[in-house]
Amino acid sequence: MAQSLHAHLSNDAHRGAGYGILALSGCTGQVKSFIIQRSSDARYLAPAGWQESSYTLQPDASDNDSGTTRFALGAGVIDNLDSLENYRLILPETGQKAALKMDTLIHSSLGNRQGMSAGFVPPTPVVESKPELQPEPTPAPAPMPELEMPQASAPKPSPWGTIVLVLLVLAALAGGGWWLYQHFMQSPPPPPIAQEQEKPNTAKAEGDKSAKDASTDAASEAKAQGDAAKKDTEQAKDSKGAESTAPKAEGTAQQGGTTGTALAPLESARIHLRDHAADVEKSMQLAQEMRKADSKANADPAFLLLEDAAQRGKADAMHLVGRYYDPAAQEERGSIAPDMAQAKEWYEKAAKAGDASTAQDMAKLKAYVAEKAKAGDAQAKRLLQQWQ
Repeated sequence: MAQSLHAHLSNDAHRGAGYGILALSGCTGQVKSFIIQRSSDARYLAPAGWQESSYTLQPDASDNDSGTTRFALGAGVIDNLDSLENYRLILPETGQKAALKMDTLIHSSLGNRQGMSAGFVPPTPVVESKPELQPEPTPAPAPMPELEMPQASAPKPSPWGTIVLVLLVLAALAGGGWWLYQHFMQSPPPPPIAQEQEKPNTAKAEGDKSAKDASTDAASEAKAQGDAAKKDTEQAKDSKGAESTAPKAEGTAQQGGTTGTALAPLESARIHLRDHAADVEKSMQLAQEMRKADSKANADPAFLLLEDAAQRGKADAMHLVGRYYDPAAQEERGSIAPDMAQAKEWYEKAAKAGDASTAQDMAKLKAYVAEKAKAGDAQAKRLLQQWQ
């Protein structure tokens, strides 16, 4: 019985961060290239990033040891892969497909995404610096002889200068005091006519204010009565609308389940796998709730949870993962492409793990493969030979 293709990606300990080793076992022929497809959006990896059309990648180097083909990959592949994402590996030479299993990858610090491997960077030439020429010391100038200046005798202060200065200060103070007295202390009081003119204006302003306040109070009272009537009408409408929308709101709350409404299903699945992946029962419950809420829109995040639980040994999760790949099953599979070989492998694992309900789906799959083989499908013929 021929083995199915297995693909495992691990870090390259010899070359360091940003490099990896892709080990392929179960190849039906010689392979020299590969294709990587992302499960969440069915895009393909290319040198320029993820794209819609398929692209064949070439490894940095390859070898074959005891039937296991190994590809050396560079940062162009490693830096574009996410350990929380699911990928499918396709061998264009043999047509084989398999789910890509990977360790926690170590990305390069430079984030090289210009190709499948980092280019060779030529060493920077070292230019030998010539010793700088030291300038010849300039001879210090001869000191100048100090000239002896005759010391002038300090003038003796005259008492008349001090007296004149004091008199000038006193005169300035007297003039400033007289100016302040004339302008502030002797200002005439305002005329009585101005006061009499202000009184009628004040009375007129008070009358205008009283009339304005009265009109404002009347408008406010009318507005309050209108608002009260409008409020009563809205309350009557709300009481009728609440009865019709209450069941709908309750259904929406039940449909949200434990996943909440703040996070998208895919983000919720990733956070759960990052923090609580070991709780496979919780993974199963969260996946079932997503499929129940919207089996078509939530097919991809539910598959992430089911596949992780299946890889941890959960038998019923293995069965459900097989149904995603089973082309004979009427299952919402999102971006997961039908794969007869993958479906058979997961059904066999589920049956071996003790899931008794797998036998019926296994029989339907075998009948589907037999029908395809009869129609001339080469892959179905090979798979049917493995069954027999």
